[in-house]
Amino acid sequence: FPARSTAPEVTLEPYDNVLIFRQPNFELQRMVTISGEVVLPGTYALHAKADRLASLIQRAGGLTPRAYPQGIRFVRAEDNRGRINIELPKALRDSTSRHNVILQPGDSIGIPEYQATVRVTGAVNSPGSILYRPGAPLDYYLNAAGGFTRLAVKGRVNVRYANGEVRTRETGFLSSYNPKPGPGSEVIVPSKDPNEPKTDMVALFGAIAQILASTVAIIVVATQ
Repeated sequence: FPARSTAPEVTLEPYDNVLIFRQPNFELQRMVTISGEVVLPGTYALHAKADRLASLIQRAGGLTPRAYPQGIRFVRAEDNRGRINIELPKALRDSTSRHNVILQPGDSIGIPEYQATVRVTGAVNSPGSILYRPGAPLDYYLNAAGGFTRLAVKGRVNVRYANGEVRTRETGFLSSYNPKPGPGSEVIVPSKDPNEPKTDMVALFGAIAQILASTVAIIVVATQ
């Protein structure tokens, strides 16, 4: 069917089929959003399928002096993938870094402002914000918040970082892990359920001793 400017209108008849071709290589604009501490936050259309994170930040005017790049929150809506851990300093320093990811439609990038505090909440005696101290261990912030309460679950302390990542303290007989809080992070101390029945430690150790004694007796009998 010729263009309207080159041919008269055609009167449609019953059972006619009208086919409209799609323009080759046409696709709707692919949009991403960047917010927070960049010079020009907003919604941007991707120029190509190979557009990457560093190029988007450059188009947004770069980071402001108040930006905390380590706290970037990168959320991918495609396939409900959610938050992705990105090390923005590496992406900006090296364009070939795996952290300089190829952007997808619906990606959301948030650059927070630098916060020189660490918030401590939960089962501590004095919840609040503590000034961030570079290199300070987890116990430094717990002690600064007054230490644990009677109901604190000391072995399951969580650290939620500015980028949304959460790491949990792990304690064991042979090894332990204590995450170090960073600027703008939050230390969360869970508490025990006060209505939960307490474990009878005397009965527990008695049962363990009985099991060990029985095991030793079986070994002795077996070796005779």
